[in-house]
Amino acid sequence: IALVNANPVLRAESHPSLPTNTDYMGFNTTGKFEALDNRDVRVALCKAIDKANLVGEIFQGFSYPTYGILPKGFPGYNEEELINLEPNVYDPEAAKQLLSKAGYPDGKGFPKYEMWIRDPKGKLLPLCQAIQARWKEHLGIEVELRPTDFQTFTSNLKENEPIYVVNY
Repeated sequence: IALVNANPVLRAESHPSLPTNTDYMGFNTTGKFEALDNRDVRVALCKAIDKANLVGEIFQGFSYPTYGILPKGFPGYNEEELINLEPNVYDPEAAKQLLSKAGYPDGKGFPKYEMWIRDPKGKLLPLCQAIQARWKEHLGIEVELRPTDFQTFTSNLKENEPIYVVNY
């Protein structure tokens, strides 16, 4: 992407457009991963991520942040409403307070979970690494990244995937 953007000829031939899919993160709330059953924890994890800046830095105009399951341009997508929902508002201080309220001040005692990434080509790995770094920086928690292929991911669904990132 950087090579294309730096070259005026290639950039003129490049036509980023709205994607027809959405990459999203989910949390296993089936009771197996106790901390994730707490809404304050999940909201804290979301509020510690600056979606617009991360997507802009990593995908450099070839992807767009979205604030719901539908990608921009789909019927029913309403960014103006979704962007202001509590989990979508970037606020690391509020995230820290929510995590503390949930019993994990500065991340102390928070389990080290895995973030499963259903992404065999590695396209999402830089984004997940950035999220991993923000959680460490803002909340003091650590997650281990676990990129997997579709079959491995699916065979472990709801069993071993506390946090997951997939493409819809």
